Amino acid sequence: MTAFLIALALLLVVPGPTNTVLAMAGAERGFARALPLAAVVLAGYLTTVVPVVTLAAPFLEAKPVFADGTKLAAAAWVLVLALRLWSRQPRDHDAAAISAMSIYTTTVLNPKGLVIGLALLPPVQAMAGSALPVFALAGAVLAISGLWLGLGATAIATLNRRHPVLVSRAASGCLIVFSASLAAKAMGLV
Repeated sequence: MTAFLIALALLLVVPGPTNTVLAMAGAERGFARALPLAAVVLAGYLTTVVPVVTLAAPFLEAKPVFADGTKLAAAAWVLVLALRLWSRQPRDHDAAAISAMSIYTTTVLNPKGLVIGLALLPPVQAMAGSALPVFALAGAVLAISGLWLGLGATAIATLNRRHPVLVSRAASGCLIVFSASLAAKAMGLV
């Protein structure tokens, strides 16, 4: 279980699309108002992981083209988010740009969910009725989401008050890199 928790924490803490939008949401809303979004992230991961670990693992291993299709869909969604952030006008910075639905969709399409379901969680038969790995996943997702929200609410929010367009465009740039990376992996370029 310790190795599982370490691998899970390392995977989840790495910057990616979900963590980027969480940090932006923390900057926009502040930590206390953004904290419920951690549950949205958990719901997103569970929406992906549970069907993958219970139903899709054998199928996706036999037909990797479908996993690649998921990565391309994720790349397209992350690019849409990037373009939304890039095109924000200075007057728009008073309104929240990152909705709960955007975070949920980003998390459902995040390839980390496939990695968790296919490589980290044991197959459902091996769990033998133990929900401990799922509870560990829930705890790790909530804790690490809280870290990213906190980072956004502190460091990024300070910069965002002074240079809101710069912060939006920097986050947009990160999302564009993530989108290109996902697309390149799906197409076998990297």
